[in-house]
Parts: sequence; structure tokens; C-alpha cells
Amino acid sequence: AYEAVAERLRPGLVAVLVICLAPMIAVFSAAGALYGATLGVAVAVAIALSPRRPSRAAVLRCVGLGAAVVVLAALPNLGDAISFGDYARKVFAGEGGESTAFLGQLLRPLPTAQAAGVWLSEDYRGPVEEGLKTTQGVLIAVMIALAAFGLAVELRRRRLAVGLLLGATGLTALIGSVALNPYANAKFLVLLSPAVVLMAAVGVWAIARRVPLLAVPLGAAALAGVAWSDAIAYHQVRLAPTARMERLERAASYAERYGAGLWLFNEWEEYAKYFMRGVRINAATESVSPRTVRLIRPGPIFGQYFDLDQQLLSYVESFPGIVVRRSPVASRPPSNFRRVYANAFYELWRRTGPAPREHLPLQGSVLPSAVPDCRQVLALARRAGRGRLIAARPPETAVLDPSHAKRSPAWVPDQSAPGTLTPITPGEATGPVRTDGGRYVAWLRGSFGRPVEILVDGRRVGDASGIGTPGQLARVGQIVLSAGPHRALIRRGGGTLEPGSGVHGNIGPLVLVRAELERLVTVAPAKAARDLCGRPWDWIELVGAPRR
Repeated sequence: AYEAVAERLRPGLVAVLVICLAPMIAVFSAAGALYGATLGVAVAVAIALSPRRPSRAAVLRCVGLGAAVVVLAALPNLGDAISFGDYARKVFAGEGGESTAFLGQLLRPLPTAQAAGVWLSEDYRGPVEEGLKTTQGVLIAVMIALAAFGLAVELRRRRLAVGLLLGATGLTALIGSVALNPYANAKFLVLLSPAVVLMAAVGVWAIARRVPLLAVPLGAAALAGVAWSDAIAYHQVRLAPTARMERLERAASYAERYGAGLWLFNEWEEYAKYFMRGVRINAATESVSPRTVRLIRPGPIFGQYFDLDQQLLSYVESFPGIVVRRSPVASRPPSNFRRVYANAFYELWRRTGPAPREHLPLQGSVLPSAVPDCRQVLALARRAGRGRLIAARPPETAVLDPSHAKRSPAWVPDQSAPGTLTPITPGEATGPVRTDGGRYVAWLRGSFGRPVEILVDGRRVGDASGIGTPGQLARVGQIVLSAGPHRALIRRGGGTLEPGSGVHGNIGPLVLVRAELERLVTVAPAKAARDLCGRPWDWIELVGAPRR
């Protein structure tokens, strides 16, 4: 944009500028159009301030060329942009909208001062500690003063390149703060911050050319503030679980073999829509999905995971295929689904026959099974007619709940997830588990900034690592155990210089599952009391034809 203004709106440069702006509408929809419009305003201001103003003919030629290129490049996406704009006004509205997540993942609206590039907190979403508030306030004030001085010098000398960047991002953030909610505004601040920091650097350079001795402490303060903030962000960054994303792509490649059809994706994973873009994916707990989840007990769905047994059978059966996260405590899909693919993280299940007549869910929040109420089992048997009962038998499982185990003092309960701890410091949790003996696979629920080690009877089983999604477990490793009591230990060591090592994350129950396949058991209605009552099951279904 600066070159276009400096060259008095030469048609070639204007065309290049507009061609670069047009894809923003295709990619960012109405938000991209907003950035393009604000940059256009910034260019108009720059033309007015330019010592070599272009002729009226050049301005008209620029406007005509720009409009033509925008229409040709953006017209195919115009409908989507308008639709998204209407959607954004409702979902991201500052007041009176329909948003299911007014704050999104934020804890509060972000203060505009965070765009100065200095924030001395482990979590950018919250305030800094009391002892650092004064230091941070001084550093932010220095950054803002340097940016304002740099902008003044640039405008006075008619050098407008950095000013165009600051003007476009600043004006967009201002418009967004008036119309949209805190979640959307935070995104605008993210793009404003580099422009503010760059302008502060220009301010340091301008001072250095006039009063070098003053530039040294001011530049050092600005550099220290940004470097300090960056070091905290580096330590607290949530590294993408690339191995899991790669498995998502592999699962999608296999799902493509089955052609058209909407797959139910049963995990809160926002990136599934991208990494599985080769097939039609219904992310059930997101409000913009084709079919949002329908629960047996309705409630808020944003940012949560719901087991298949918590969803209405009619909803689950409306999909020809299901993508599920591998988990020792997740319910098996209904009996008319068959597993067609599995990798280290995900399974694909396809519907192969008619839906069961009734489905009795028994899966718990941690244990994958429960003993049914025998009255319910007998009632199913009475309604069977010529049908039969099918029950899903899960493998034997032992659980250590760290919230009820002996643990380090700084491992505090996570109020948002019962049975889960937030490990503020290195430490451990230990407690007893009892098994029937055999080969067991260890799983740990949670999300981990650094590896969390699991030991049973002093023997190392493995590590749980990586950023997780709500309600999911990480596979740790295998171990052979004898029948009887054992002592399990969950240990989180000290931090390192690796990125993300400072993320506290959260630690939930440790689950030991005997390495055996879950089996479906078919029972005649007359034998329901003997074969199904008094035993734990994942679920029990009534299938087949009713009595005539």
C-alpha cells in the first residue's frame, strides 16, 4: 500500500495491492472485507498527507481498477461473505446476540493495553500478580509512548508505511470493539499488537537519532518487556498435538472410501473440520454444525464432550458413520455399528443394519460400565417379543482417582472438571488399585504441558504427554500385573527449557484396562435375569422383531 501511494497510484501497483486484498474476503469472509476497507481508508489518508499527491485522473483510475479487481476476485465469495456477516452479527454480537460462547476460551474481556506487546502473566487471559502490576504498567506506558512518538515522527516526515499498518489494524480493532463480543475483539487485538510493537521500535530509532543516551534505557525497557512476555508465552505455549492431527487425516482418508454421507465426530476438537476436510464431518458439540448434539439430559454443549450413551439413540442412529476417540471408558456404538478402521487415536464405525428397538445406557463418568437395575432388564425382556437382548461387555478396569489419593499440596482440584487436578508445581499422587491379573493398558485423563509419568508397584509404565481435549485420555503404556492390590503413582517432574513446559494442564483419573476385546453378548429374553442381572455392562439393547 505504501509503494502504491509513493508511486502516485500507478495502475500496476494498485492492481497488485487489490489482488492481495481480495483473497482476504475468500479466506476471512466479512472480517477480511473489514480489514480491506480500513486499509482503504488508511490509504486515502496517506494520499491526503503525501507530498506528491496523485492527480485526480490517477485517483479515479485507481478506484475503478480496484473496484473491478475486487468484483472479479471476490464476487464468487460475496454470498458467503454476506451470510457470514449476518451470522457474525448474531453470534459475535456485543449485546443481544445468540452467542453460545460470549467469552469463548477467555476468562474475561482482554484489556486493550495488551496490544502493547507486554503482559507478564502465565495466562494471557487473566491479570498479572500484584507484585508485577507496577512493573507491567510502566513497561506498557513506555511502549505506548514510544509508539505514539514514532507515529508522530513518521507522519511529520510523510513516511507512511508503518502508519498504514497501524491505521488499518487499529481502526479495525476500534470498529470491532463497538460491535462485537470479547471473543471476537481478542482476535482483532492479536493482529493489532505487532503493529504497535513495530511502531514503538520506530520510536526508539527516532529517539536514537536525536538523543542517543535517552534511546538506550527506553529501548532496553521496551526490549525487556517484550522479551519477558515472549519468554512467558514460550514457557506456557500449548503445542499442537501433531501426531493426533496426522491420525485424523489418516482416518479421513479411509472414510473417503465410503463416499458421501455425514459422519458424526464425537469429540470436542475444533481442528477436526480442517484435518478431516476430505469427508463431511458433523462436529456435534459446535453450534455451527449441520446437526448439533441431542442429549438425553439437555444442557450447555460448548467446549464439552458427551459420550454416545449421553446422546439420544435416534440422533446417533441418524448418521451412517461415527468417528470416535479411542478411550477405555467410552461406550461402544450401538450394536448395528461395525468398526471398520482404527489407529492410535481414532476409530471409524459404520452402520450396518437396522437400529435397535431400545437402548439402555449404563456407562459411567469414569468406569465404562455399571450393574443395571434388574427391573429395567426384565422390562426389556417382557417387551422383546420375537426379539433378543444384546449387551456390550467391557474389559475389567481399575481406576485411581487422584483427587481422592495422597497427593502433593499444590495439586489443587479443577473446579471445571470434577475428579481432575491442576498440578501447579512438580509433584505426585499415589494410591491403591486392585486388579484380577493379566496384561493391562494404562490411560490417563487430562492435558499435559510436560510428560506425566505413571508407575505401578515402582515399575515404570510410561508417560502421558500432549495437549488434550475435554474428557479424553492419553494412552500411557502396558504392564503385566498379578491378581490383587497394587500401588499406582502419577508423577509430574520439573520444567525444562522446551516450549510449553510450563503449562500446568490438568490430571484426571488413571485407568488400567485389561488388554482384551470388548464383546457383544446375545441373550434370549427368557434368560435375561440369569445372564444380565447383577453383572456390569456398557449397555443393553433390545433388537429384532416385536411379538405380532
